[in-house]
Amino acid sequence: MILGGGVMQQKQLYPLIRKYVKESLGNDYDIKVYGSRATNLCLPSSDIDIVVCCKKNPKNYPLDILSTYITENSNFTYIN
Repeated sequence: MILGGGVMQQKQLYPLIRKYVKESLGNDYDIKVYGSRATNLCLPSSDIDIVVCCKKNPKNYPLDILSTYITENSNFTYIN
């Protein structure tokens, strides 16, 4: 979940997160949305649940690298 950095529309946030994933981890990684956003059962204030997937090795989850990159290169204040 990513919080902070002001209010962003969902359609603006996905490309930004995908950009951070590509820049910090490379093209072998992508994001998938799940939870209430994926099923369109969310409220405007709902969090966004994503998972970072490795296309070559689905068991590789380098979230520490991504979390550090986003924290250092964005206005987001909380990543969990």
